[in-house]
Amino acid sequence: NLPGPVLPQPVRLLKEPGKLRLIFIGRLHPIKNLHLVFEFMKGIDCEGEITIVGNKEDETYFLKCEELAKALPPTITVHFTGELQNKDVTAIINRHHLFILPTSGENFGHAIFEAMAAGRPVLISDQTPWRNLVATGAGWDMPLLDDRAFKAAIRIAAGWDQQQFDYAAAAALKRAKDFAADPVLLKGYHGLLN
Repeated sequence: NLPGPVLPQPVRLLKEPGKLRLIFIGRLHPIKNLHLVFEFMKGIDCEGEITIVGNKEDETYFLKCEELAKALPPTITVHFTGELQNKDVTAIINRHHLFILPTSGENFGHAIFEAMAAGRPVLISDQTPWRNLVATGAGWDMPLLDDRAFKAAIRIAAGWDQQQFDYAAAAALKRAKDFAADPVLLKGYHGLLN
């Protein structure tokens, strides 16, 4: 799993307490658990925006998610963008405060890495290799069935002021840089390319 490019520094985004822009990137398939994002947002008191990037792999599931999105309070808007070209992913990530993916499992999680490489904290399940995010300030890796923990993390992120968001963005970027510069990983790349 070769990581993509890492930004030299996060693109600065205005963050006011009580406002939160979430981005979900992944196949629209039950394994990615997009429906849980809408469940988590119920009862969250904030002005929110959720952007969903991904192909409609499962039409029935997509329709279910669309209905759940329509049931959210009017203070939360939802945008389904469909698929994007890889070159456009970082730009859309940069317009959001938090990447969210309550997936049932990832062997690497390229979208997770792309979010951190763009300097955006992540809120993901504990079913990926990206662990101990809270300790580094890069986000949260929560037990998949703990909806209270996911909601608590969303409330924290919604309450961030500019300084708190900037700190989380820098921590996420550092996590991506540290991963990309790992000497064991670099040695593996050299072996593969030679």
